[in-house]
Amino acid sequence: MRSLRDAAASSGSVKLLLALGGIWFQQDSLGKNYRALQETHQNNPEALAAIWSSSLGLLGASVEAAGLVVALVRPKIPWPGTVTTISLGTGIARFGAGISALAGVMDAAQYRYANLRSERVGDGSAARLYRFASATSFGAAAFGVWAAFGSSALLGPIGISITLGIAAYLLATSAKHKESSATQIWARNARWGLPESHRQWVTNTDMDAAIAALNASLLGLEAEVSIQIQFEINHSIDKENASTIFTSDSNAVPASVGLIFFVRIPNFNQHLSHYEWSLSLYHGPRGSELAVLSADSSSPLELQAQDRATNKLFSRTPEQPFTKVDPMTKALTIQGTLPLSDHHTIQAIEFTLNFWPDKDDKTTLAQVVLIENEIRTNKGKKK
Repeated sequence: MRSLRDAAASSGSVKLLLALGGIWFQQDSLGKNYRALQETHQNNPEALAAIWSSSLGLLGASVEAAGLVVALVRPKIPWPGTVTTISLGTGIARFGAGISALAGVMDAAQYRYANLRSERVGDGSAARLYRFASATSFGAAAFGVWAAFGSSALLGPIGISITLGIAAYLLATSAKHKESSATQIWARNARWGLPESHRQWVTNTDMDAAIAALNASLLGLEAEVSIQIQFEINHSIDKENASTIFTSDSNAVPASVGLIFFVRIPNFNQHLSHYEWSLSLYHGPRGSELAVLSADSSSPLELQAQDRATNKLFSRTPEQPFTKVDPMTKALTIQGTLPLSDHHTIQAIEFTLNFWPDKDDKTTLAQVVLIENEIRTNKGKKK
């Protein structure tokens, strides 16, 4: 009881309160980031970076708080196996600070992904703020490492790290507020949108496509498609020896190339609504068509391609995409991964999603079209 009373009256209790407050904020952030991950595909780099950041932050804050508790209650316990004067609690707290510094690196990666996403849709102001936030987070992480292995003064490296971390958070929050909504992005792509490089529907013949895209933005339809490298270990079981034999393609890190597509349709009514999507793969900039994959509300995945083209494109037969309806939000999510061959010749992709809230009313079409040109194959560089 005397130790607890002395600890409460010491200056170190302020650091402990800050660490406990950090634990609460980190766990709240982890919960929010996890819920955000459920609303996008599981390989979204920005969402994954956010999960890793909050997870490392929660772990670091917990370890740091544990060290501070030990330092307050039993400040004279020496660090095991050392001849220095550093106490056990201080050593544990420094390890926690080092883990928290890694969270700053993941924050920087998350803001960098957000910067690239904002640049793609033409949000220049948000992209610049995300870029500044990323650089500031890297600085906060650097000073955090310095504080973990060097000075622990509040106004020294640890104070600078905290200040930079708060500045990065404020920059990212401001950037989030400056991001365009779905209807604003639609307006930027319309006939009089700015900048001119983002205009898509500029002639009278594009009117139907523009209206369908406006319906999609108002309903909140989301669609993503990309080619990514995924790390994996292919293994087979030796039943006779009951051992696992690992095989790879002789690369230092076994990896595969996959085409990932993701669709989210809010307020989907399984009995009234209808959707259909198609994914076209091209050799050259939307030139010769290699394969077409398609599906709708009532039909499973279909692949239209010559056998020779299929062997060149896919490392194995594509599986049916994962489809799920959230019982709480009634949102339909479709996520699939196409295992591409190491020597695929895909240079262009076109993904089209059509959705009718009422399948009996064809005038309520909402449409999303994603086009990727000049995708570099393995002979060049990965896109």
